[in-house]
Amino acid sequence: MMTGWALTTDAELVSFEASNGFIEGEYIGGQGLPVGVIKNWLVTGANPSIKVCDSDGCTNDVKPDNVDGDQMARVQTDSGVTTITIELEPTKRRSLTSFYWAYRGTGVSACTDYFAVPYNTQTATLEVTYYDLDDNELGTDLFCGGLAQDWGPLMTLAECSFSDVPLSRVVMAMTPPSGGSMFYLESLLFDEVPLPTGSTTMISFEESEGFPVPGTAFTGQGVPASLISAWNVTGNNPSMKVCDSDGCTNDVKPDNVHGVQMGKVDTDDGATTLELIFATTKNHSLNSFYWAYRGSGNSACASDGLGATTATLDVTYYDLSGDAIWTDTFCGGLAQDWGPLLTLATTSVAGTPLSKVLMVMTPPSGGSTFYLESL
Repeated sequence: MMTGWALTTDAELVSFEASNGFIEGEYIGGQGLPVGVIKNWLVTGANPSIKVCDSDGCTNDVKPDNVDGDQMARVQTDSGVTTITIELEPTKRRSLTSFYWAYRGTGVSACTDYFAVPYNTQTATLEVTYYDLDDNELGTDLFCGGLAQDWGPLMTLAECSFSDVPLSRVVMAMTPPSGGSMFYLESLLFDEVPLPTGSTTMISFEESEGFPVPGTAFTGQGVPASLISAWNVTGNNPSMKVCDSDGCTNDVKPDNVHGVQMGKVDTDDGATTLELIFATTKNHSLNSFYWAYRGSGNSACASDGLGATTATLDVTYYDLSGDAIWTDTFCGGLAQDWGPLLTLATTSVAGTPLSKVLMVMTPPSGGSTFYLESL
């Protein structure tokens, strides 16, 4: 099934704790922590670094008090602007709702109206820019302050303007009034932005969906036009056609799950590759599909009790930037009599907007055929 956006919240708090894989005193630039939430922390500037601190503030530095837990992140450069890019894991649609930050660097700096009696107008600013799932810039928030009355660093809540928009990355740029800069981060709250209910669409290869009559190939065509821009098949004499109850010229075929037609993909020998390219007018994900196998060799998952020689269906998903984000491997698709059996496959990236899906059917030997239904 294909789906579009939803709006409920499943929050993930990143507070740089050991329970999330962070180690005190360790530099985390280039790492994907916590796993499943952040793909990468990237810091740029003059001799930049991002390091996990505990109550000692990274080798007895002056540090602010924690908001949650015992650890925080310290970001710094020797001079000028410090920039940190937070790349979000693409398998989830997450927004940044809020975070805490504190400033410590060169210059006695604060917002001009931060204290009752302004001390100066030399303001250190934290600019936070947000990018959507297509990596388009959405906008920038500007924060200042992060200081206590004694000019020590103070964890200050920053509430983000795009808290309901799924993001690919967030870029934070810390600009000091002079010299170098250091700022601390803590308690970043990421919310999951799910799909709206009632927006699922099923592709079952029916004529009512725009597919041709049974026995007709549709390789390279965009059907249905609102969802798919092309079905491309590669391999040794590859083909993709529509089958009805006769299974494409009386082939053995599985029973339908929905409707009376299904898709049949095959090659004469070796792996069969199906490239499913999504229409760009909407954000669609592939949540699930049914598939069945028929090819050379008595093949099944070892756990099925039918045999240990396994034909595999590898399904790779590509995000809206065209990057591969995950691969699922499915096996089986067979009935007890070794005939093809439509079997439910649930994807690991359900709800993630995709640009394309690549399905590779690898038989244990010879050629291969696999059927698709109810995507």
